[in-house]
Amino acid sequence: MAVIPFEILNLNSLLFLDHIGYLFTLTLLEEWERGPALIRKAIELNPYYSLQAHYALFLDWLRQEEYEHAYLETLNFRRPMLFWDPLMKAAAFGLLGRYEEGKRAAEELLKLKPDFPTRGRVLIEHYIKFEDIVERLIDGLSKVGLKIE
Repeated sequence: MAVIPFEILNLNSLLFLDHIGYLFTLTLLEEWERGPALIRKAIELNPYYSLQAHYALFLDWLRQEEYEHAYLETLNFRRPMLFWDPLMKAAAFGLLGRYEEGKRAAEELLKLKPDFPTRGRVLIEHYIKFEDIVERLIDGLSKVGLKIE
């Protein structure tokens, strides 16, 4: 399999811009400045960008402990049939102290993933590779009554 050196990729390609930003943000590259900037550029330039871009921005806001911004990103994710949608909302609400709204989001999460209390950490860690962000997310969930084993 041929590997394309990163330097020759066109970072201005609308096809790749949000994906490259997503990968910068969520992989071990820890490009917390560059990744979100690329994602925001993709959102600005491409009306058909990938909604998963908001997931990466959500995590960046969570990392910065900017919970109101993190919550606002959840409004753009709009994937109600994926457990990440209510998971992100429940955690953000918990971290914001909006417990009743968070409990409703946690109920939606449990409808999609009834075994989430026992499998939640594993599912989260499949996508989030930064322990401090994982713990912040789990803390938000616990504040709305969703305890993760």
